[in-house]
Amino acid sequence: DLVTNVSPRIVRGTTSGHIFGPGQGSFLNIELISEKTAAYWCKSVAELKADFPKN
Repeated sequence: DLVTNVSPRIVRGTTSGHIFGPGQGSFLNIELISEKTAAYWCKSVAELKADFPKN
């Protein structure tokens, strides 16, 4: 899993309506929440579950 931070982070939605201007239907926020890999987070969650089994 190669983690790539993207730019620009806000893109227009393509669901319907106008392409530009105030009549545009939607925006999508594609900002990266974490630069860690999925494997890192899976391992971290497993460690937390082992450390706190009742939670």
